[in-house]
Amino acid sequence: MIISFTQAGYNSSVTQDAGPTDNERKHIPQHILNQVILRDKGRCSFQKHGRRCSHRRHLDIHHIKPVKDGGQNTVENLTILCEVHHTYLHHREEIDRSLALIRKLRLEQGI
Repeated sequence: MIISFTQAGYNSSVTQDAGPTDNERKHIPQHILNQVILRDKGRCSFQKHGRRCSHRRHLDIHHIKPVKDGGQNTVENLTILCEVHHTYLHHREEIDRSLALIRKLRLEQGI
């Protein structure tokens, strides 16, 4: 779902997450999306080395705490990310989970 937002000088469109858990996900109310877009100033909120991404197009709504882990559709748990950083964060989470599993298995096997 794409949400256009032109108030407060922001000319952005934001896409709600689409993924395998969508059937579990509740629709994010427009007033919540508006607050997130205003807070994040209509641009990607990803930061690294004290610098924030400047992308204002191809934006996605991202759950900070995933829905599958009990994350809610609240302003505090939502942020805007560009497609590149959204993909990066999800891949990083998968890598972190895989590394944790490898460490656990090595400990169990005494390696």
